[in-house]
Amino acid sequence: MTSPEQIDSGPTAQPAVRRRVWRRVAWGLGYVAMLAALVFGIFAARRTALDPSSQAANTRHWREFRQALREQAKSGPVARRSLEKEIPEPPTLVLLRDHFGVCLTAGVVFLSLLYGMLIVAASAIGQPTKIHGEPPPDDSGSG
Repeated sequence: MTSPEQIDSGPTAQPAVRRRVWRRVAWGLGYVAMLAALVFGIFAARRTALDPSSQAANTRHWREFRQALREQAKSGPVARRSLEKEIPEPPTLVLLRDHFGVCLTAGVVFLSLLYGMLIVAASAIGQPTKIHGEPPPDDSGSG
């Protein structure tokens, strides 16, 4: 573990420590950028789904799709069950209107887990390993 005194950005700092700090900063900035893109994307999808002009067209398309499914269930090559209850609105509208908080929370949680796994995997790739009980090579650059 390095102390704050060892993490010095001046000319006397060790290159390996400085690299480690910059890697952490880069991973942190990447996480913030991914999180911002996710939140922006979910809010943009919600704004589009709740827009009254697109809502009418989406509802009409949803009803046509449901009617096509009913017709296919009667004459198609495979017997399909019809849905038990009639859903008058498109599922995207219901999801982003009624369950928006759950969608946003799930997206943030899953993104964080996947990004954390990526960090662990990527950091493990660059770590020196012990071969047959020998200590790892010195990173300080002194031979």
